[in-house]
Amino acid sequence: MRQGKTKIIITSVVLIAFALIAVLMRINEQFTPASDGERNRSTTGITMRVHLEDAADRTPVIRTFTRDEYDQLDEGQRDQIKNEIRGSIEGDVPMLDLKNDGCPLEFSFGRLSEEGDGSSTNTLIPEQNPSIGIALHETLYSPEVFGTLSGLLTPGEAEGVYYSDICQLVQNEETSLNEGETPYRISMYIEVGYRIEGKDYVSVFAVNAKSDPEH
Repeated sequence: MRQGKTKIIITSVVLIAFALIAVLMRINEQFTPASDGERNRSTTGITMRVHLEDAADRTPVIRTFTRDEYDQLDEGQRDQIKNEIRGSIEGDVPMLDLKNDGCPLEFSFGRLSEEGDGSSTNTLIPEQNPSIGIALHETLYSPEVFGTLSGLLTPGEAEGVYYSDICQLVQNEETSLNEGETPYRISMYIEVGYRIEGKDYVSVFAVNAKSDPEH
């Protein structure tokens, strides 16, 4: 009888220990920035690289799909993607300074390496200038879109490198964003479409932006 009670106690202790470990792992995930391997993922092997100026040296969390795959995603699946690209914790997303000359974003495209660290090899050349679409939100957690911007990326001097001056695009909408001199912050979900080797792809990521570096 005593042996049976001992087994029950041991089993209970083990179960409690596993439960505590699971809780601690979940808490750690919530307070740990996305790792390098989690920041750039693709379902296709093709990916997009984004270089930008960020005071904390943060890089965007990027997700890449074929155009057909992306267009077939339902609302719940797209919400899950947004949840991923806005980072693991608050402040995990790059912050652009709208008044900074370093605001232009640099884009290039390649194949994901087999290392699983989010890096990519070589540079792939899109068949035409990639398109960019930007949805403006008050925060990355706000469901309402209060503005949209769209256009084409601008080819750079180096082959396969493209640019978009997102800050200039946003500042062109400044009167609708801010009617006074009060500093403001906005958040953007960004979608880039491109065609490589006869196939269409979409990469999505998110950034925050502010009009005053002191706030």
